Amino acid sequence: MSAQPQDSPPVGSLALYLTAEELGQILRVSAKTVYRMAKTDPSMPMLQLGRLGTVRFPRERLLEWLRDQEQGRPRIRRPVLSLGKPASTQEAAGAAIIATQPAGIQGHHARTGRLHGDDAA
Repeated sequence: MSAQPQDSPPVGSLALYLTAEELGQILRVSAKTVYRMAKTDPSMPMLQLGRLGTVRFPRERLLEWLRDQEQGRPRIRRPVLSLGKPASTQEAAGAAIIATQPAGIQGHHARTGRLHGDDAA
C-alpha cells in the first residue's frame, strides 16, 4: 500500500503553534527573518522548547501581536486622571495674586475680575 498524499490545510490555519517557516509564509519573509524578529523584539510571542531551542509561535497570540504592530491603526486612548480643567497662565497668575491679597482687596478683585495692572484700563 502506498501512502496517499494528504490535503493539507492552508498554512497555519489549524495549528495552535506555528513554525518559523509557516510564519514566514504568512508574512512572506524567510524563516531566518522570523528568527531574527523573535530575537530582536522581546514582545513577539514565542515558545522555546527544550535544550535544543526548538522555537514555535502561538498562533492566536501572534496574530493579535501582529494586529498591534500595524501602522496607521487608531490608538485606543486611555483615560487620564486629572484634577480638573487646567487654568490658563493668566488665570493661574491672577488666582495666585488674589490668594495673597488682604481680604478687602480679594473681594474687590473677585467682584471686578480685574488685577492691579488692569485698573488703569
